[in-house]
Amino acid sequence: MSCRIFFCLCFDISFSTLYFQKMEKQERFQWAVEIMNIQPDDNILEVGCGAGIAVTLAATRLKKGTLTAIDQSESMIKKASARNAALVSSGKAIFIPVSLSAVTLKAKYTKIFAFNVSAFWKDASKELIAIKKLLAPHGTLYIFHQPPPGVTLTFNKTIVTQVKANLEKEDFKIIDVTHKKMDPAPVVCITATVA
Repeated sequence: MSCRIFFCLCFDISFSTLYFQKMEKQERFQWAVEIMNIQPDDNILEVGCGAGIAVTLAATRLKKGTLTAIDQSESMIKKASARNAALVSSGKAIFIPVSLSAVTLKAKYTKIFAFNVSAFWKDASKELIAIKKLLAPHGTLYIFHQPPPGVTLTFNKTIVTQVKANLEKEDFKIIDVTHKKMDPAPVVCITATVA
């Protein structure tokens, strides 16, 4: 019995490791950077930056602009900062351990984005109110989601419905919803601005 439990535990850990290694592949983040059409002077905020993979791809496109990345996990901020040490040294990337609902940034951002941040399809009132304060006039919000492997496009459609309802409740205007088939699961981006 204990051998079977040990095997299952090892299998779960191995599957999780492989899943997150696969999710760390840059394809989804490259697509996100393309969707956002980053300009050299953009000031960007990433919500829930995790290990900082998207920061590496996005901040290297900046010249005068900066990318501020927040995450409520201090360990992730340390990992992201280490990964992007050269961008931190050059002043292009700033990492702050804080949740979006508790952020007190004074800057205004031309683009704000989040990848797989569950708050946006749950009760997102506090987070969206914070974003309204942080978004520059005519700024754009990008909410990306890629579910675990094996999940169909139908799941993303459910996420889109919930995110759109939350955005509209807080007076955001939906600009576009873009789906892309991708390995290991389809990705969606909901683009919005303040109405």
